[in-house]
Amino acid sequence: AQAFETWSLGRQMDQRDLLRQTKIPQLWVVGEQDAKFRDLADSATLENPAAALKVIENCGHRVIHERPDALASLIREFLSGL
Repeated sequence: AQAFETWSLGRQMDQRDLLRQTKIPQLWVVGEQDAKFRDLADSATLENPAAALKVIENCGHRVIHERPDALASLIREFLSGL
């Protein structure tokens, strides 16, 4: 319960402007069926050349549980390009 209260979007500061300003490479991964977080990721990566957005097909919000192999593949690909 504490994790939900602490990490809830309603309690977190919006860091998208700060993330847009960084030149550090970023990989944003969202599930295709997670419309809310796809919109957030689109907004955060739209004008940031350092950010890459990848959408995992046939996946909802819990990418790491629903499609761990696809997530691992994207992370490997991203890291190999650094």
